Formats: sequence, structure tokens, C-alpha cells
Amino acid sequence: MASAQTPWVLPGNASINPATDYLGSQNNADLLLRTNAISRFRLLPDATYTIGSFAGVKDGSLLLCPKVDQFYSNGAPGPYSLLHLAAADDNAQQDSYRDWMDVGLSLTGNKDHGYIGQKAGETDYTDMIVHWSDNPGENLKDRMRFLFTSGHDALAGSGAQSDEGLEFMRMFPSRYDQPYIGIGDWYAANLVDPTITEPEERLDIVNGRLRIRELPLVANQNETLNKYMVVDDNGVVQWRTIAPGSIGTNSCEWELNPGAFQMATAYRTSTTAAACTDRRWRLGVGISTPVYKVDVYHDESFQTVSGGLRVQLFTGIGGRRGIFCRMSPVGGGSLPDGVAAFHEITGVAGGSTGSIGRVSLNLPNANTLAVGARGDVYTTAGSSDEVIGVSGYARTTNPGTVTNSYGVKGESEGSAGAIGSSYGVYGRATANVGAFNYSIYGESAGTGTNDWAGYFNGRTYVAGTIFTPSDENLKTEIEPLENATERLVQLDPKSYLFRTEEFPSMGLPQEQQYGFMASELQEVFPEMVIETTHPASYDSSGVELTPAIPFKAVSLGGLTPVLVAAFQEQQATIADLNDRLAQMEARLDGCCSGSPSEGRSNATEQGIGNSATIGNDRTLRIVPNPMQDQATIYYQLERSGRMQLLANSADGKELRVLKEANSEAGSYQYAWPTEGLAPGVYYVTLLLDGQPITKQVIKIDR
Repeated sequence: MASAQTPWVLPGNASINPATDYLGSQNNADLLLRTNAISRFRLLPDATYTIGSFAGVKDGSLLLCPKVDQFYSNGAPGPYSLLHLAAADDNAQQDSYRDWMDVGLSLTGNKDHGYIGQKAGETDYTDMIVHWSDNPGENLKDRMRFLFTSGHDALAGSGAQSDEGLEFMRMFPSRYDQPYIGIGDWYAANLVDPTITEPEERLDIVNGRLRIRELPLVANQNETLNKYMVVDDNGVVQWRTIAPGSIGTNSCEWELNPGAFQMATAYRTSTTAAACTDRRWRLGVGISTPVYKVDVYHDESFQTVSGGLRVQLFTGIGGRRGIFCRMSPVGGGSLPDGVAAFHEITGVAGGSTGSIGRVSLNLPNANTLAVGARGDVYTTAGSSDEVIGVSGYARTTNPGTVTNSYGVKGESEGSAGAIGSSYGVYGRATANVGAFNYSIYGESAGTGTNDWAGYFNGRTYVAGTIFTPSDENLKTEIEPLENATERLVQLDPKSYLFRTEEFPSMGLPQEQQYGFMASELQEVFPEMVIETTHPASYDSSGVELTPAIPFKAVSLGGLTPVLVAAFQEQQATIADLNDRLAQMEARLDGCCSGSPSEGRSNATEQGIGNSATIGNDRTLRIVPNPMQDQATIYYQLERSGRMQLLANSADGKELRVLKEANSEAGSYQYAWPTEGLAPGVYYVTLLLDGQPITKQVIKIDR
């Protein structure tokens, strides 16, 4: 250190004279800096020494190293270039040194050496060098890599946030004379496929695509060249020669018409002299033995693709067709049968669709008819036994299993206010009068509890008349209905609400309902009740959305003839009662002397409920009705007189007098034990001075 009039002090100097105050030496000696008693910095004086096989001048070269002394102990003669950064150890590799490594930065460590700087040639001809090396006899594993890093994520296995970083490119010498360049993240590719290690060609793209944005001008096009690039199964680009005469008109390749922007093949007639690709030829893509005019085959065990064939047409002209298929007979004859378009999927384990037709109405104020899929049949001549505009067919045979099978399924959905009228399936038949018109026709050949020609899950509206078959020619074992009244009185009508929140998938009505409990109706009319199951629902992937629900369903239409028969029985009973009451009145007139006969009312009411009334005061009521082992007869007399309670069976036979007395006006009751009576219809008559009122009562079993 030079000594000046003002010595160097730690806090600094107030004034410095550069001519006399400086850090350095007047002698040709090294400038060393130490920290913690270890040399870290060495600036050379004028120096000349040999590095590897090359002697050179290294005046003023600078070495930065955590352990400068260790650098020299490892055999290094000094800094390799004007600036040398060396690791603490394994830092003296010299075999890769060259004498042009001067004005630049040398880096040594991990027993390897690199250099970034100039490589001077003749005056004003200089190369900028990025250099790396390997030790002699090693496996050439040292590479030049370009990495990019961002914020650190300890969980990232690769990419800019990983410990490794995102690799853009690497350069790798596979041999002393084979430089390879790899594009892409080779580190990440190796994590996915350990067989991917290093570039294997002069230029090797590990992933991604190569894009050339601009080809040479047409003026530079060379039609005389006969070599073209090909790629082998490993993606390696190679070249091959095009056979002479295989390009151009009348060749076995595609023919180009640049003026009309057309490319064609296999169209010439077989009589053409050079008809290599005449009309007899079939085009195979992925197949060597095409059967169709164009036959495409692909096996994704070799390469995955998004589909077999795609057509995209962008146009502003109406009437265009994305794909047009037409089959016509040769020479105007006829076809025995045919399929214009056939779609098939086999070996399906998940959701699949044989064919999809879609129209996207995504323009504002669009006003047009949109049909996703349409089938038309036009019969303009001849005749046909059956024509079907759209046909859906679903068939499952053992050992295959299907949860829900639909021959045809229609769905219509939309957000609130987006649709005026929504029809899942709309049927309309408008043939001429005299033809059979069925807007919707459903048929089920099965007779099981879950076989239905129509199943409507929700409210059903019918504007017209519903007819069911009832022709006598369709029936057998025809018998009259008997004991209809006795069966009807065993029913117990109820009002109720359905548990719609617990069974939302069944579409049950929410309004107040009136009817019967299926289990109770089944005891009386078992033929009107069936046990069935509401099917489970599934999404497109087969996951169950709502479970299957077993329940009992009823057919109340069968009650109509029973009600008619019961009404007829009642009418016959009423007529018979009227006759017997007339006879009873006549007998009472003769047996009840002293009772008033003048002005006696012959009006008799047969109550449908539990009571009967004559006039405004006298009543007769039986509770319960129907009865089992015991009943109570409530009656009211409007005046005093001779009272009698009589009980009769339905056939008119008098059983007995229940009670007889001279009574005052007022209300009375009588306990009537009925356990000894057979089930059936009975009549109770209240006589007051021979004037009767009668009430019907039903006896039932327990």
C-alpha cells in the first residue's frame, strides 16, 4: 500500500491526492486482499506463465476465489483471463484452456472450466464466445443449458417455479465431433419419460412444434428439385427422392390445378391412356386395402387423435352442406336397399352417441327454424308398406346390461323466460281422412308390473276424449256384477296430499287429492291395484341421480261399472222397500187399532247417511253405520203416542220388534246388539201411531 502524507484510516480520508494516495504498489508485485485471514482477491502485476499447453501474457489479470491459496495449491499458475472466478476447490482444470481466452471471464469449479468473452482474429475480426468444457477421457456429460426461473414453489417438480427452473435449450456434445442441440424442457421431459436424456440429433425438439411463418417467395420455387423431407417413426427428419414423372398431369399422384385451387385424383375413366388413378381406384388413409371409395382407418394404440374425419365449413351463403351424402341407382334403375349415412360405435364402456346434430343459434334477433336432427321420406311414386321419418332403435341382449334404454328420447330445456313453449317430444299426424292417424303411438308387448306403453311422470292433459277397448268381440268369461253394494261399502274414501318433497322425481301433484289407499282398495278390488316401480334416473356418465321407488298404483276406472251395478242394486232395493213399506203400512193399519189412520203421511225417507227424518221433528239415526257387533239407535218423537222399533232383513222378513211402548214427545236411544247378525243390508223402522220412517244400515265383518 502506498504511504502518503495522510495515512489511510478506516473511517476514510477527508482529502485524497490521486498522485500520491492510492491502493497498490509501485513495485511489480501482486495486490492481495484478505478477509478472516484468508486471501480472497489477487490482482497480478506483469506476469507471463503457461496454462495447460499454452504460454501467455497475463498482465493485470484478476482472480476472485474464496481460497486463493487453495487455487494455486491445486496446480493453477494464475488467472486464466483478465477476470477469473474460481470455486474454493476443484478449481484448476487446465486441459480445456486455449490461448485466445484472454479478454473475458473465466470460470472454474467442480473440476470443469468455462469462458465467456472475446476470441480475437485479425484486426477488427472478433468472435464473442460462450465456452464450456469437460475433462479428457470423461463421458462428455457437460452441457450448455439455458434456464429461466421465477418465484419459488417448493412443490413444483419442474417449470420456472421449481428448484431446477424452466429449460429453454441445451447443447450437448455426444462425441468429440458431434454437437447436438436440444430445444425444450429436457429436464421436465425426463421426469415423464426417463428414457429421454439428451438430444440425439443435430437439432432435437423434445416437445412442442416447429413453425415456419414465411416460406420462400414463389419466385424462388424450384420445380426441378426431386427430394423432399420425411419423418420416421421416431420423429427424425430425413429425405427421399421423388420418382421421375410422378408429379403433374396423368400421374399416379394428386393432380393440382393452382388456378382453380383444386386437387384431384381417381377421377379419370378407365380408357384414359395414363389412367393410373382412374375411377376404379379407392383411396385408403391408414389402410392398405380400402373397401370404400375413401376408406379411413386409425388405431390409437399407435397414436391418439381427436377423431377420424373432420369437416369445417365457414360460409355466408345459404344452402351449404357440411357433409353431403347421396346414393342413386346406376343408369336410372332402382336400389333394393341402402343407407346414405351409417354411424356405429362399438366396445363402449362410458357415455356415447352414434350421431349428433346441433344447430347453434348464437346471433341476436335470429328468427328462423332450427332443427338439430331431421329425417325426411318423400314418396312421389310407387308404394311402400312402411315409411319412417325418424327411427330410433335400442336393443340389448345377454350378456349385455343397460340401466335405461331409450328407442327415442327427446329433451327440451332452457332458462326462465327464454322459451315460449317447450316440447320434449311433439307428434302430429295430418294424413287425409280415412287414413290411420297417430300423433304418438306407444306399444309394449310385456304384461309385467313395469311394462307400460305410456309412462307420464307429472301432470297429464287430454283435450279430447279418452277411449278404451270394450268391444264384446274382444272379451270372454262375461259375467254380471253381483254384490256390488256390499263391496263398495267396504271402501274407505279419504282426502290427502302427496309427499312431493320426499319423492321429487315422481312428479306427484301438489294439490288436495281424494281417493283410496291402495292397500285398502286391494283388499276389496285386488285387480285394480298393481305393484310397480318408478325407475331410477342417471346422468350421462351412469351415476345415479335419484333412486328407484317401488309403489302401488291403482286403476279407478274399474270402479265405474261397480258403481253402476251398486246403483242398480240400490234402485232395486228401493223399489222393493217401497213395495214392502206399502204392504207394512197396510198391515199396520189392521193391527194397530185405535191409532190414527186419517191424515197419515205415507212419505218415507231412506237416508243415505246415518239418520232419517220425517217432517221437521221426528228423526231416526243409527251409529255406527256400517256396524259390526253393536249399534245405537237414536230417535226423536215430535209428540206422544204408541212407538215401535222394528228390524227387518233385506229380503223383507221381520226379525223382531226391538222396542214397543207408549212414549211422550222427546229424544230416546236404544242399544242394539248385532253380533249375531249375518253381514248384509238391514232396515230399521220407527212407528209412531202407525206412521213409519225407515233407515237402512249395513252389517259388516270385523
